[in-house]
Formats: sequence, structure tokens, C-alpha cells
Amino acid sequence: MKQNHGGGIPVRKTLLTLFITVFIFVTTTAVFQPGRAEAATLRHIFVISVDGLSYEGFTSSSVPNIKHLAGEGVMDEKCLAVRAETPEAAQASMLTGTIPEQHKFYSAEDRIQMASIVDVLKQGNRSFMIYDGSGGKLRSFNYGEAHYASFEASLSDQELLAKVTEIFKQHRPYYNYIVLDDCREALLTLDDNYYYRTVAQTDQAIGDFLAFLRNERLYYDSIIVVTSPRSASSSDRVPLIVHGPGFQVGTRINNTLVIDVTPTLCMLSGLKPPQGCRGIPLYDALLYNSNERLGQLNQWVKALQEDRSANWQQYYVMQDEIYRNYHQIASMKEERKSIFDYAGQKEGVIADITKRMTIERFAFLAILLIMLAGYVVEYHILKKKFLLFR
Repeated sequence: MKQNHGGGIPVRKTLLTLFITVFIFVTTTAVFQPGRAEAATLRHIFVISVDGLSYEGFTSSSVPNIKHLAGEGVMDEKCLAVRAETPEAAQASMLTGTIPEQHKFYSAEDRIQMASIVDVLKQGNRSFMIYDGSGGKLRSFNYGEAHYASFEASLSDQELLAKVTEIFKQHRPYYNYIVLDDCREALLTLDDNYYYRTVAQTDQAIGDFLAFLRNERLYYDSIIVVTSPRSASSSDRVPLIVHGPGFQVGTRINNTLVIDVTPTLCMLSGLKPPQGCRGIPLYDALLYNSNERLGQLNQWVKALQEDRSANWQQYYVMQDEIYRNYHQIASMKEERKSIFDYAGQKEGVIADITKRMTIERFAFLAILLIMLAGYVVEYHILKKKFLLFR
């Protein structure tokens, strides 16, 4: 009897087809993961600080270039900004990763009391440049012509970014911090339509700058950050867009702070954040593989623990300040009471002196009357004696 071996062929073909299908699925899944991108070599960092840009202005204006950048990177539309009275105080918070109460840089005449990212870059032998479009309000960060350029505040954002392009071509610094001022100036006019038009013009200027980076083949090899250190509205919310090597693609994140930018850039540059930095790296925005995930989570937990400790220390400082103010108020109350007591005693002394003076006046008047009466009596006596001898 002949045995039929042909029945095993369809089975082998089925298994082979299944194996090929699984292999293709696994390889394509590994290569084409949503929200991820191949990390390129980091060559430059560009932080575009748009002073006066708010969440409301961003969502209500035509900003196709910034939104395209966000589509290729990471965005938090409602990033929490810094509350600062002056533009320079807010910019200093961005550069230090701290709040104004810590860095003490409230105005252009003040000296910053905290280390900033430029100090860290200098220690790490990384080149940097501050493009100060606020008219010189950040001159405390002036480390020389190769690291600081001041521009008149009257320059438009388009003109300023054109000058930034020329300076960058000459020095090509690793870290570039660019301050744009048009949106803040438009905000001061209190004209919403003019403000939205200005935001759109700033977006066009940023688009031209991004086109320059593409032409220089730096767009995908550079970290590009677009945000505002303080909000133009009471919501305290600003957009935060980050694009470049080390970041995910087409990703939305939440609950970020603008002071998180500096520690994030330091971490991706292989540098420690500035001493006293209160921000936390944007771990949920970073690009990582499955092997790095646990390490990133551990770093996040460590950063949160450090921030928790720093918050408690700040709480103790605030408590000390409260107690100090309480004791000062109590001392002022005691001093006030002493003043009132002294005033009361003074009034009593004055009343007593007035009473004595009144008594003395009456006594003097009485003595004067007695003396006058004596003179009258003596006059009559002498008169009688004189008449007896006539």
C-alpha cells in the first residue's frame, strides 16, 4: 500500500504563511510606533520666548507655523506660566528654572541671585547666545559680545529674527535664547484684534526662521522650543511647544510649567540643572524605548521627591517669615500701646501742671489783692496822721 505524504504540504504552507505574517507584524510594529521618532544627533537648541503670548491668544489667532511645529513635536496648550510683574523677571525664571522670589531679578537694575542655564553651559564648555529683544532688560546675562546681543525694542519680531539669523551664521552657538517682544507691546494697546494680528505676524516670523533652519539642515537636528514665560491673561496659561531630538512626535502633554524647560534641556545636553532649579524635566514628552522606560520613571520619581522636599523647605521659610511678621506686628502693637500710655501720661502731666498754674495764678491774684488792700489801709492811716499835724 502506498502512503500519501502530500497531506503535510498544505500544513507546512499554512505554518510558513503564519510565521511570515507574525514576523512582518512584529517588525512593522517595532519600526512604526505612533508618537515616536528616531532620535537624531542634537546640534543646537533654540528657545523662542514670545513675551505676551497667552493660551487664549494662541488658540484665537492664525498660527499655522507654530501648530505645524507642534504637530511634529510635543505640545501643552495650557502650560502654567510664571507670575511676574516685569518681563525681565519672567525671562529670568525661564533661564533659571525658578520663580522671581528665588532669583530676585525683579528689574533690569537688579542682579540675579541664582545660577542660570547659561552658567551651566559655560561650565560645560558649551557655546550660547542671548538675543535680547526687550531693549537690554536682560543685560545681567551679558557675558560678552559672543554670548549676548541686545536689540532695540522698536524692532519687529520679523526684523529681530532676521538679525538673529545673521548672528547665528557667524557664531553658530549651541544654545540660543531669543526674546520676542511684539505680542507684549500689542497687548498694552488693549485692542484684541490688533493683538491677534500681531500674534499671527509673530507666527509668520517664526515660520521664516524655521524655514532658515530647514535650509541649513538644522531643523531635525535641533531642539526648538516656543513658549512664553508669563501669560497675558489671568489664566496664567501659555502654549509650550517642543520639537527635536529626544522628544516624541505628535504628542500632547499636560500639567507642565515653563520652569520645566531649563532642566529638560540640561538633561538632554548631558548637564546638571542650575543649582536651586525648581522645574522638573518633561519626562512624559521624551523619546525612550521599553528598556529606558523604567529608568525614566525612576528619575521622574526622584525628581518629584526632590521637588517635594524643596516645597517643604520653602514652606518652612514661609512659616518663618509669617512668624517673623507676627512678632513684628506684636512688637508694633506693644510700641503703639507704650506710645498711647506715654501720651496719656503726658496729658495727665499737662493737666496737673495746668491745674498748678491755675492755683498759683489765683494765689498770686489773692496776694496782689491783699497787698492792694494793705496799701489802701496804710494810705488812709497815713492820711489821718498827716491831717493831725496840719
